[in-house]
Amino acid sequence: MDRDFAKDVNDGLNKIMEICQWLKDSFHIEVGRNLKSWQNEKENVIDIEAVDSSLNKKEVESPVAKIKNIYHRKDGRWEYVRTVNKNTIHLIARTKELLQEKINNLKEQTTTKISLHTETVASYAMKWLKTYKTDIKQGTFDRYESIIKNHIEPYFKNISLKKLKQEQVQKFLNSITASRTKEYAYITIRQILQQAFYNKKTNENIALYLSKPKIKKSEPRTALSLEQQSMLIDEIKKYDDDLQMFVMFSLVLGSRRAETCEFRFEDINKDKNQILIRGTKTLDSKRKIKISNEMIKLLESHKKASDKEKYFAHHLHYYTHKVKEVLNNIGAEDKTLHDLRHTCSTNLFYLNVPDKQRQQILGHSTIVMTNDIYTNLQEDINAKGLFKLYNNLYFKY
Repeated sequence: MDRDFAKDVNDGLNKIMEICQWLKDSFHIEVGRNLKSWQNEKENVIDIEAVDSSLNKKEVESPVAKIKNIYHRKDGRWEYVRTVNKNTIHLIARTKELLQEKINNLKEQTTTKISLHTETVASYAMKWLKTYKTDIKQGTFDRYESIIKNHIEPYFKNISLKKLKQEQVQKFLNSITASRTKEYAYITIRQILQQAFYNKKTNENIALYLSKPKIKKSEPRTALSLEQQSMLIDEIKKYDDDLQMFVMFSLVLGSRRAETCEFRFEDINKDKNQILIRGTKTLDSKRKIKISNEMIKLLESHKKASDKEKYFAHHLHYYTHKVKEVLNNIGAEDKTLHDLRHTCSTNLFYLNVPDKQRQQILGHSTIVMTNDIYTNLQEDINAKGLFKLYNNLYFKY
């Protein structure tokens, strides 16, 4: 009886071991098949590059290679197990080649998951601009680009898009002091966040919860007085030819900064004393206007590029900041580059240029805009003073 009892116990233990082995193998297969869902439950991102940097395809394919963390099981299958920072990678395959394929797939999934978590607001903002705003007018594109480069990128440089909170965006808007800039920033960041939500980059549409910042009504832009114009022309002589010509072009032809940057010498028709202004704002803004022989000669004397290349060398933001610097130097801190356009309209008024011609020169859709907003009465401006200062650079209508 004792021998029979011992034999029964031994057979039972062997049976239990076989069952345990079967359960273990089944569990491994299940983990291998559902690794992605298992990772999602853990909510941990595994850095495969760090875990198996020593592992390469050539070694796995070699039948004699001895690779760390890869084991040949008794059942003939191949197994890869590695634990790093409490995260366990456990893969099983029938061959080494299939095991390598699983490792590569896991590596690709992990890289994608990591990129989603590390994409910053700043990097997505520039991607948004180049993807969704390439077909808009150049002036509008430049405005978006300026907001992103000068405000969004510095503020959100290291902030994850996935983890962005509404409070952070609201604080960003509140940190901007200039009213117009704050308004443009609000419009830009809302579009970026809305598109990020549509693209499933964020879990919620933060744009819906933003409060529109209070915009202080800015002071109306006005023309420079004749004295300020004289000081400006003297001051720019301290700068290079490129900036000098940009200022004179803006004062005499009244073009927008983006239009000035688009000028090429081939846009001048000497026979008809005409210049093409490549409009950037409305359908009416592309126009041909009269230009004096003196202005043509001035442009020729500073010409450096070929006829088909852009005449001015820098980006429009460069001229915006440089002209502001020059205006500050002459004590006109409240003036900007855009005020030169108001100055041109006002000068043309005192030179007795008819309303319709002034409207065409400035590229406005209505004469009301030209007269009521861009023409500012100045006590010291008169035709005699303008002829003396500009030496017939303005075309005489």
